[in-house]
Amino acid sequence: MKILLVCGFFDTSMSSFRENQFSRRLAGRGHHVRVLTSNAPMRWRWNRARIPASDPTLRENEYEAIPNLKIIRRKPYMRLGDLVLFRLSDNDFSWADVVHVLDFRQGITALAAKRASDLGKPVVYDHEQRGDRCATPLHRLDNIVRRAFIKYGASAPAIVRHTVFANRDYFLSVTGREDVEFSLAPLGVDAQQFKPDPELRKVTRKELGVRHDEVAWIATGRIEVEKRFHQVARGLRHIGARLFIAGPVSKNAAKLLSRSENVVLLGPKKPEELNAIFNAADCCIFTTFTVSYWEALGSGSCILVPRTSFSEEIVGGRPGVTLFGSEEMFDVPEERYRADVDLADIIHDTLTSTKMPNRLRLDEPPAWLSWDARIDTLEWQYSRLVQSKGDCP
Repeated sequence: MKILLVCGFFDTSMSSFRENQFSRRLAGRGHHVRVLTSNAPMRWRWNRARIPASDPTLRENEYEAIPNLKIIRRKPYMRLGDLVLFRLSDNDFSWADVVHVLDFRQGITALAAKRASDLGKPVVYDHEQRGDRCATPLHRLDNIVRRAFIKYGASAPAIVRHTVFANRDYFLSVTGREDVEFSLAPLGVDAQQFKPDPELRKVTRKELGVRHDEVAWIATGRIEVEKRFHQVARGLRHIGARLFIAGPVSKNAAKLLSRSENVVLLGPKKPEELNAIFNAADCCIFTTFTVSYWEALGSGSCILVPRTSFSEEIVGGRPGVTLFGSEEMFDVPEERYRADVDLADIIHDTLTSTKMPNRLRLDEPPAWLSWDARIDTLEWQYSRLVQSKGDCP
């Protein structure tokens, strides 16, 4: 098949991102894949955390070496946060058998989906946004723009894929479109990058200063106040445990975390360093959904994650997974907590009631996590749509 993947940003250094996995793995299976994207960095220059933007083409040569894969970058004529717009033409779409777009909040993907649909191309859409942000007047203005693009593109896709149920519910609340096919499409883990390594675990724990008999509780990702890790730290302090944090920390989050003497800040980590961090961990704690659920499990770490309808269906009851709290903790499930919720007691009560053992590592990574299984499903969805159009090559 000839597959056009449209996304606002494509950072070749972020190998675990879905767009990177889709493009590489589909091309590896013999499909002809073109990625239409901007030349802008994924992180906006004026981001809230003031983290420097990275070069999205840092590992472009690796992608250029893959047969059947081509990345087409265009200079944006508008960029505001996640919103990016660049030139589109009918020729971009005429080549393709199927068009796959990501996140209408990016703007360009909504325009691309509508153009492709108008040209008679089947469209698959991955919807990521779970709710509105309301903290500031700027956020509320941003909501209006995002919702406008989501509504504009909503009529185009034949299939709307979502990683958690909150994505689907938000799409429905904005568009009211119930006649589309929804598909729960969890992310996968790259088994070549994230895997248990006993020697790496031993070396990394020594580098991090983890004591031989210490249970290493680790959090990763971009740390913002809204993720409540300062409360997680207090919950762990009640059982005499330290919390190691690997990732960029916002100024406000750092201020709150500094009040807990059991927090160890490891700083930002490159994607290729995360396997070592997850190998060093006995249990990784996440307060909102992230692909790192799978990466941590794939590296042999257990995970402690919020209890929601999504987590109960996808990971509930699986080896190495413990759920805390309830969905009532959230204003937006998997993303934004209610103002009156304090995770400290919830975390402490969960650890006490479940009697989590001192050694939490998995013997083997779960097979159900693999990206290969996710790509099997995606191929089947593409083929079904192409065949329904009568254009199957």
